[in-house]
Amino acid sequence: MMKVFLDTNIVLDTMLTYREDTVYSSLILGFNRVFNLCISVHSFPDVSYITRKDLTTESRKRRFNYFFDHCTVLPLTSSDLSNALKSSCPDFEDALQISCAEEGLCDIIVTGNKKHFAAYTDIPVYTPKEFLDKLEAASRQ
Repeated sequence: MMKVFLDTNIVLDTMLTYREDTVYSSLILGFNRVFNLCISVHSFPDVSYITRKDLTTESRKRRFNYFFDHCTVLPLTSSDLSNALKSSCPDFEDALQISCAEEGLCDIIVTGNKKHFAAYTDIPVYTPKEFLDKLEAASRQ
């Protein structure tokens, strides 16, 4: 089964309905039986911190449980930290996400921030809309 890594901003999109890619990112979650959707354990504290003013603790926990139940949660290791420190990616958090996806042997990365990913990994990188468009095109073939 193909492994699709979901960057932290995809998790944020599904939790905060005012974000630009909310609809696309939420649709991707429906493919959890078609793909092995993966997220970094690092996404949970980041999302919790970012959404603390918008969502209650209970609401965040309910939504996190959904991800925990429907996605593979990849560890963040000392190897990931070392790789991120050596990376030329300008965003350290994104460098951690890239390393986590690579160490987790993911086939695709989906992120709303392609510019901090595509140039720093050999894994194909798509925005949520691009990923869904690619799936739609493949289903027509």
